[in-house]
Amino acid sequence: MRKNPLSYPQAFKIATHQEDESFGTDLVTAISAAGGRARLLNLDTPDLVEEWSDFLLLRDLIMLLSPAALRSPKFRSFLYRAWYHQAHIDPPAILLLVLVAPPEGIEDVPWLKELPLIATSDGHPYGPEEAIKQTLKALGMMPADPPPVDFSSEALLLQAKVLWRVGKAGEALTSLQMIVKKSPASFRGWYSLGALLGTMPGREEDALAAFEQALILEPDAVNAWGWKAELLKQLNRSREARAAYECALACDTKRILSWEDRAWILRYELERYDEALLAYEQIARQYPEETFIYFDMGEVLDKQGRFEEAIAAYNNHISRHPEDGDALYNRARALGELNRYEEALSSLGQAIHAYEADSATDRLELADAWHNQAVALYELDRCAEAISAVDRTLEIFGREDAHAANTWYLRGLILQETQMYEEALQAFDHALAFHSSQAPEKDQIWKRKAEVLRALGRDAGSQDAEGHMQ
Repeated sequence: MRKNPLSYPQAFKIATHQEDESFGTDLVTAISAAGGRARLLNLDTPDLVEEWSDFLLLRDLIMLLSPAALRSPKFRSFLYRAWYHQAHIDPPAILLLVLVAPPEGIEDVPWLKELPLIATSDGHPYGPEEAIKQTLKALGMMPADPPPVDFSSEALLLQAKVLWRVGKAGEALTSLQMIVKKSPASFRGWYSLGALLGTMPGREEDALAAFEQALILEPDAVNAWGWKAELLKQLNRSREARAAYECALACDTKRILSWEDRAWILRYELERYDEALLAYEQIARQYPEETFIYFDMGEVLDKQGRFEEAIAAYNNHISRHPEDGDALYNRARALGELNRYEEALSSLGQAIHAYEADSATDRLELADAWHNQAVALYELDRCAEAISAVDRTLEIFGREDAHAANTWYLRGLILQETQMYEEALQAFDHALAFHSSQAPEKDQIWKRKAEVLRALGRDAGSQDAEGHMQ
């Protein structure tokens, strides 16, 4: 059989009860022969299931439906999770049911009607060979028959997801627009339409309108609120975006959002740092090997002025990632806030070494580390070394770079301290040239310049400098 050019980058998972494993194996073989990839997922081995996150596990899922499967509480629980995931969390996720034996107990699972099912028109299973053929057609791996006039919304939704998955966004969009026209009360239709439009440049307003329709139908849809918030941010409607993020958290009574998502929203979008910290602590308990969480915790503790705790968090991270320049730099800043300048100097030296060893380091990060080393040396009255660190900072920035304004000011302070007034004056003039006219630091620079001019006996110049202060 010719390999299908639209083969999927990720493997399908074929979830099965043990009694249906033989059909599942045949389906894996058929998908591979058609150019796709698939693996069997026996739900009687729960350890395998628990190794993967929901995002990996519940995407691109085919579930084999039989009386034996429906009698299994594990299978039914997994089926519900998969249905909820593709309906409310991950719009492109494909979930397809294949009926492999006459159904029993299906009537007490009403939401199953919301899923595409490979079965005859009267609700019975195809023979094994035909069931495999119909599955491949539904997944776009074989030419499909012309759709019937009464093509169902579920069939259209699956078609849209397959088209989306293989990069045919325009055709997927047409299918989704047909769904909401045919079934205007379809939450999943509006939600999927919004998600697809949200990936298309310039379609943010259309995507937002689709999510608003979805939220009219299901006001507690957590991820729809999250999508809406992101779109509002992109449209620079910050206040509305913040309100939408608040709604996402308030609606999340079933813990749909991961702890990572909650921490992100609380920290970056809502600036509710105490709650963000609690979310990070929960992640640390759940995944004790995930030491990067301690870096995030350190940054949040920094924001709160809890520097001792921030240092402890950075130390935890650095113990496993000793070459992480950002963590070493952040720790040094926290130490500096506590006037522990010798320790800060040591940490800055390590940060500089790490940055200089990494070819991907941004020059501004490296320059900031050298600048802060100069500050620590100045605070320790090691002025000659401080000037050397300042000059290295200016070398990295470029002496005429606007980013160097604060470093020129620091150079002026050090030179003023050592009574090198003419050079201090030049440094303050550089700082004034680079600072914007509205910068609050500018008054302080004029004040220092006035002091230097007075020390040089240039009283008129000193008075003129003082006249520039607001």
